[in-house]
Amino acid sequence: MSYSRFLHHLEESEVKKVDLFENGTVAIGEISNPALRKIQRGLFELPRDHHCELEAELKKMAPINGRAVLVFREKCGCSVGRLEVPGPKQQRKIKK
Repeated sequence: MSYSRFLHHLEESEVKKVDLFENGTVAIGEISNPALRKIQRGLFELPRDHHCELEAELKKMAPINGRAVLVFREKCGCSVGRLEVPGPKQQRKIKK
């Protein structure tokens, strides 16, 4: 699976789980496929600046004044890392 395809699935909120290997340069993602009603697994390489791209995609997914959180886990289920991105801020009305 290519990295751009992974970002597409992330944008569609189909990514269920991501496992990182080889110091965070290779990942295996579990993606739910509603058409086939099953979970697919894909192996992909992360580019050097993957944090910037993931943050941008998570920022789009986050609710207004909320947060989007992506938790990276190992095979055993232990949390390896966490990427938390604040959502867009809603402008408050100024009362006179």
